[in-house]
Amino acid sequence: MMKYSYAIAAFFLTCTAAFGRPAVVPLSPGLAEKVKALYGFSDSDMEALKTAGEITRFQDGSFTGLILPDAKTAGAITAEMKTLDPKILVEALFIVPVEPRTNGDGELRLHMYNTLRAVSTMKGIQYYSASRERMRVMFTDAYAIKDGESRKPLPDPVAKTIPPDSTLYIYQHDSSFGRNSFEARYTYDEDTFRVSMKNLTVMHYGILPLVQPERLHLELVILPAADHLVFYGCIGVDTFSMFGMRKKAIPSFYNRVKALYSWFVGNF
Repeated sequence: MMKYSYAIAAFFLTCTAAFGRPAVVPLSPGLAEKVKALYGFSDSDMEALKTAGEITRFQDGSFTGLILPDAKTAGAITAEMKTLDPKILVEALFIVPVEPRTNGDGELRLHMYNTLRAVSTMKGIQYYSASRERMRVMFTDAYAIKDGESRKPLPDPVAKTIPPDSTLYIYQHDSSFGRNSFEARYTYDEDTFRVSMKNLTVMHYGILPLVQPERLHLELVILPAADHLVFYGCIGVDTFSMFGMRKKAIPSFYNRVKALYSWFVGNF
């Protein structure tokens, strides 16, 4: 797979491997100034980026906005999350410094798109389990499928051009939530990549049916710029009860967003 140079991202992945728990990657002063000018982040958000390399927010169904700096996409996600009426809403935004090789922007963006659709590479990715206080494999298996009822693996789809809208069905064997199917919608508009996923099967935590079909929504958004990427992840979950697990569930869902960030950076 073609790779692009990520000095800070490589450091992030090295620290993850060396110490178990994902490390934070603060922004350089120069990039921090550029990011603030481009996206208008608040002073408190900029402080978080400078010290931790990320912005996080945990909310519930009463939320009024998102930390995503793309107003059009943020508005669309907000409307859909309001319809879901989540009991938990977890957001995380990361700035990734990049140094592309001499490939043109079109090739770079196509590579981003195909990386997001390479779902079989999610197999074996790890996340930090808040309940177990250690790194743990998140997906013991992952692959594309024909539809929500199928379990037959299909090859990862590879596009030659980026369509504005496409749908992919995904099977994941989740170490916490069992075997599940998802519908993933990929949209590309004005250099904004968006992946919208929803569960098609009941998600269990052990023997407990935790999330009914279409009641977990995952959003990933990539905003490419000249010398960096914005990676944004958001999970909204509507469940009858957290069974007393809310304090553990919030960091667990956040750590899953962070694991997907690590997965994208590690494969791009």
